Amino acid sequence: MIRWQLPAYSPLALGRILSAALDAAIGAEGPLERLAEHLQSEFRAERAILTGSGTHALQLALSGARARAPGRPVALPAYTCFDVATAALAGDVPAVFYDVEPTTLAPDLGTVRSCLDAGASTVVANSLYGFPLDWGALQELCVQRGALLIEDAAQGNGSAWQGQGWGRFGDLTVLSFGRGKGWTGGVGGALLVRREEDLPPAAIPLPDAASTGMGAKAFALSLAQWGLGRPLLFGVPQTLPGLGLGETTLHLPTPASGMPAFAASCVLRHEALALGRGPDRRSQARRWDEALQGVSGVSPCRPLAEEDCGYLRYPVRASASVARALDSPAARRGGVARGYPRALPDLPELEALGGGPDVHAPGARELARALRTLPVHSIVKEVDRRRVLAMLARPVTR
Repeated sequence: MIRWQLPAYSPLALGRILSAALDAAIGAEGPLERLAEHLQSEFRAERAILTGSGTHALQLALSGARARAPGRPVALPAYTCFDVATAALAGDVPAVFYDVEPTTLAPDLGTVRSCLDAGASTVVANSLYGFPLDWGALQELCVQRGALLIEDAAQGNGSAWQGQGWGRFGDLTVLSFGRGKGWTGGVGGALLVRREEDLPPAAIPLPDAASTGMGAKAFALSLAQWGLGRPLLFGVPQTLPGLGLGETTLHLPTPASGMPAFAASCVLRHEALALGRGPDRRSQARRWDEALQGVSGVSPCRPLAEEDCGYLRYPVRASASVARALDSPAARRGGVARGYPRALPDLPELEALGGGPDVHAPGARELARALRTLPVHSIVKEVDRRRVLAMLARPVTR
């Protein structure tokens, strides 16, 4: 059987999945209450709102931002996950866009400042692939202008900044427990509120957690992820077109839902297993650093602080010919994935909110053309790395 490699990996254990299902079945809302209390304590928040996904958590945050400053725009990164666009559409908030530095994947602070000068009342900042941001500088800019800072930590797992761990930097913080985020419950997300005045309960329609029930769908997804999420079997779901694995699409917004009890229990049971993988991913990244030295047409992105990088994936900028090689079916089998294929302001759906070709974001558009990611999780083997390196040695020319 052909060995397929996963682009990203969130560890799951069968025994923990089954015990989470039992806990949800007999514990009513107990797992939800325990997870909310744990997140409040661990991430130093006054309140934790549990949601059906990280996207739902972000759209609640943006709805709160709109209620806090009606009519004023939100500053969004011009290059990021399309789910940020989905949340903006759900919140129906006017947007301005700041650029992203192609080397560090961090915000271009000059363009963040320009967004605030243009009237932005809120800044959304996220750690792509676990790359750290200069949170001190972002916090200072927001405090100076009285703006709300939303930390989208959906991909922040394992990252840090100056000794402080991820998920603790925003006035509001968004967490995601989806399949590729490193720490999973099958589904789920959370919105952390540090001060009640930043998001009073009356500002947003809170999701109804009780209506989600135990979470049979989340249980099934977790079982499938555990069973098929390994190199010798991952080719099965990859070859089913209806699943859309590895594809980047803009999803239509849906009303925010609550987190099912199973997902909450599963998240709690897998925390230690998931959060212990950061050092291993950094070690894998160093192996890629060594392997790519002298390889033409590939420029690894470099985090602002190597020791603070979570490395959910290993991002590189590729020349046109190398990018074609990395987009091949063989590369996909090796766990290589394309980054987000368009800058956010270039999505037609966002034009009404403030996007369009006139938005100045050269760094974001370079990343949309050139960014590819290599796998760095714990089940990547040397044979997987050699297979990708062999493709780089003979890039496609047409």
